[in-house]
Amino acid sequence: MVIFPVRKCLQAARVALLVVLVVTILTLFEQWRGGQRNAGAAFSDPLEAAYESEILEDEARIIPGLGEGGVAAHLMGHEKQLGEESEKKLAINVYLSDRIPYNRTLRDYRNPACSRLLYDAELPSASVILIFHNEPYSVVIRTIWSVVNSARRSNEWFKHANYVDKQTGRVTKIGSPGQDPNSPFVYLKEIILVDDNSTLPELKGKLSHYIRTRLPPDLIRILRLPDRKGLTQARMAGARVATGSVLIFLDSHCECVRDWLRPLLQRIKDKRATVLTPLIDVIEQDNFMYQPGNPDTFEVG
Repeated sequence: MVIFPVRKCLQAARVALLVVLVVTILTLFEQWRGGQRNAGAAFSDPLEAAYESEILEDEARIIPGLGEGGVAAHLMGHEKQLGEESEKKLAINVYLSDRIPYNRTLRDYRNPACSRLLYDAELPSASVILIFHNEPYSVVIRTIWSVVNSARRSNEWFKHANYVDKQTGRVTKIGSPGQDPNSPFVYLKEIILVDDNSTLPELKGKLSHYIRTRLPPDLIRILRLPDRKGLTQARMAGARVATGSVLIFLDSHCECVRDWLRPLLQRIKDKRATVLTPLIDVIEQDNFMYQPGNPDTFEVG
């Protein structure tokens, strides 16, 4: 029989436990350091890291639920005063816009009969072209998000469609001809942002960084004009690089509503020479309230 000294066993156990504890702490520390290095490595370029820091600060200012559904958004006290001052300078309450979520959802203000219309499942592809010159950064981002979100395949309204071609009887699928059925987006082929020689710094590298890191970068591209061309020429520049079957021009201070794209594409599919102007609603510049337009007084130019 072998007898082990109790004291020596306890001392050895304490030493072993201490060694294990130290090794564990060092391992966790190295993993943490590695995680820190990896997080920084994604933006090893100091300029990119600066853009990321600015965007994180922007996102921290956002007030969840503010202006949701298109209701009027309000701030109180000193913040209200700052918003009013920004509106006087820029003709829009930029301070408030910076605090409204980029992804806010609007109510469905359409005539109830619109939801009963049956659109073809197969419709032409669309290039959405947005022109901007010194627009407030948060307004531009909100416009982009509204276009992106309205074209997601997961939207419930895309389930309600006519899957049989009226002329050939061919069974079709939701999407544009040749579109990948696994694409998360329907009908939207691309968003082209045309920067008409803006001078605001946040519309340059910061905007590009936001798109690369938070939006589908393969869906969106920016065309930066070296000189100010004006709205018409800027639109033409966007049209020249577009690859979609249908060109849709939007201002960069828009918010797209539920199922806005299919009515346009359906009419163009039915008659290729058609040029459409949708009913244009209003977003109030002081409180970002969404005001539906009156179809009885709307004039087509």
